[in-house]
Amino acid sequence: MPNIHPISTAIAVLEYTGKPYSVLQIGAYVGASDNDPIWPIFSSGEIQHGTLVAVEPVPEHYDALVQNYSPFPNVRCLNLAVSSADGIQPIYRLGLDPETYGQPEWLEQISSLRLDRLGKLWDSFEGTDPANETAGNFARQFRCADLINAATLKTTLKLAQIDIPDLIVIDAEG
Repeated sequence: MPNIHPISTAIAVLEYTGKPYSVLQIGAYVGASDNDPIWPIFSSGEIQHGTLVAVEPVPEHYDALVQNYSPFPNVRCLNLAVSSADGIQPIYRLGLDPETYGQPEWLEQISSLRLDRLGKLWDSFEGTDPANETAGNFARQFRCADLINAATLKTTLKLAQIDIPDLIVIDAEG
């Protein structure tokens, strides 16, 4: 039996209804990545009834997201973090390309509005593989903070022009 991602199943059911539906993806990264369950669905060109609103707070990732989804008119992108308050907030992340320094690519994908949470994420990878301890130390040494736009879920939905999303996909570190 093939391994089908639950998000693929949910979107297939929504598509099957033949009615317009919306998907809100919080933490879209660049879209085109191996671990994004939304990308293969909405980039296939086969979605007829769905609209995707892809939310990404990190400016460089957002720029790539917009570029990757540019051929698809049913995808809109927002450059902000979903938070408990509207306004400008710091986001903590790795400040350079990890692969250039022999570190795993996934370090680039981790960011958080909470510095303490970011340290816990990097630490959670330690112990399972000796290489991850090195990656965690590298990430702590080269982390940075950027000021980004943040919005509550209510404000995000208003900006996205969605009353009630049919599906919300969250890949965010808090």
